[in-house]
Amino acid sequence: MLDYFVIYKCILEVIHDERINDAFQLFEFLSEKEELFQMRETFPKQLMVEATLEVLDNLIDDGLVIAKRYPTVDGTLYQINRISTAGHSYLRALENSDTKTKAKEFLKSEGLPFTPSSISKAIANLLW
Repeated sequence: MLDYFVIYKCILEVIHDERINDAFQLFEFLSEKEELFQMRETFPKQLMVEATLEVLDNLIDDGLVIAKRYPTVDGTLYQINRISTAGHSYLRALENSDTKTKAKEFLKSEGLPFTPSSISKAIANLLW
């Protein structure tokens, strides 16, 4: 199973640490993340790309990443500025291993699946 907690954390770290401008740079830096190596070896590349973009879209929609999306015929282009104040809180929470355990417990108790949207909801529930 894809570990969306790791994907969330890695995306936020790259945007925060590397000051990237677009999704191409995001994928370039994510390819160097050791935490994602096992998933890249286990799951097809297309699934990893789709999951990463889904998480990025959720981060933008939830106001955790300040970015703009530009739909084109060939796909969506992303102009990434930075993580928001709330994004910093999420990143700090994801760095705490306790958060992952509590979020999983919340999802189980609510009967929610382990999807990017539900994980975002679980983390928000823990923070606010």
